[in-house]
Amino acid sequence: MLPDDMGAGGATAINILTENQLNALVEHNTIIQRGDNSPTYNACFRIDKYFDVNPSDQVTLSHNICSGSGSILQAGIYSGSGVDTFDNVNFVSQYNVFYNVIDLVYAAGPLTAYPTDLVNVNPFFRLENIDTADDYTPAPMSLILDSGAPSYIGAVDGGARITTYTIDDDCVVDYVTCVSQFTSTIDHVTKSGDSVLIAEGTYPQFSLTNIPSNVSIRGTGPNTIIDAQSAKTGIAITGAINFSLET
Repeated sequence: MLPDDMGAGGATAINILTENQLNALVEHNTIIQRGDNSPTYNACFRIDKYFDVNPSDQVTLSHNICSGSGSILQAGIYSGSGVDTFDNVNFVSQYNVFYNVIDLVYAAGPLTAYPTDLVNVNPFFRLENIDTADDYTPAPMSLILDSGAPSYIGAVDGGARITTYTIDDDCVVDYVTCVSQFTSTIDHVTKSGDSVLIAEGTYPQFSLTNIPSNVSIRGTGPNTIIDAQSAKTGIAITGAINFSLET
């Protein structure tokens, strides 16, 4: 956990100083910024070069979660020495999740995103159930559980991803019979092939943005009510392709 008060200089969870013939593997960490902080210089990983950096130095970030949960992070990866840090180090970033970060990599100039990293994907932790011991375990419908990575991502293995799940405003969330009380959850976790049941109850307006294809969202009939109240739309849908929505 990054601290509540970062201070003017910001904070970094893991700082790597490259030096002669370094071979560093950083894997299976869950890093979360808590609180509401200014994002300046805050990062999950920082890489600095030593003055005699060797081109054979190897730094690999693998299967980590970097999340600006309560507020936005400046960067997932921060280069304290500028772009030339990456020019002189064999740097690999693979199967990492970066969520709520301004820049994937913050340096003296933009760098290309790494193809297997998941950027702007909500890891969606188990924060609604009574048990606080699993707060940093991905919920069973989290998108990172079915990412194609060869191993689990983050510090805790969330298991196999489920594709059928229930939203119920009056349930006790146990991540088995009910995964959330809020319809807003749907927009963060749905994947092609998912089937979502919205149980009886009255729910506020919610949005579905870029819902993938072949998703079914069902209510229980007239007892599943979406109350738009002062909003102009009960369910705002954008970017949807081939999905079903029924009460």
